[in-house]
Amino acid sequence: MMRTLLVSVIITSILSTSQAQDDPSEFKELFTELDSVSSILTTDTIYITEHPPMFHGGNEALQKWLMDQTRLINDKNANVNGRVILEFIVSSEGQVIADSIKVVRTTDPKLNNFARDILAKSPRWIPGKRSTNNNQPPVPVDYRMNCAVHFIKE
Repeated sequence: MMRTLLVSVIITSILSTSQAQDDPSEFKELFTELDSVSSILTTDTIYITEHPPMFHGGNEALQKWLMDQTRLINDKNANVNGRVILEFIVSSEGQVIADSIKVVRTTDPKLNNFARDILAKSPRWIPGKRSTNNNQPPVPVDYRMNCAVHFIKE
């Protein structure tokens, strides 16, 4: 229902701002744009929800856990220094899905695998939840999010 409503709102706004009625080539662009929107809407991974996933203990606990993990890496590799921003999915069961971990930005490509390995070992999270339309309690959902892993020489 929500996907249908969103698509119809997008279609309405595109048609109202487009001059597609006059130029047939713009129809092709319009339908290409709608195809990309529908592929976004048919995904099962949520980007926005009322209750995003949370590391047990909150952001401070996550930062402490990441610092502890990067210290272990720094103890083994003296020349490690930089930052890696990762995108990943926390499943509806609270697990970080290792195959979903992608590097968004990095200061040193040599750190990418270290950062992926650290995040893949993450303990369970409190899963994200989304409310339903039927006044039912929120249900757990897969949720895509970002996280920065900092490697600092000590």
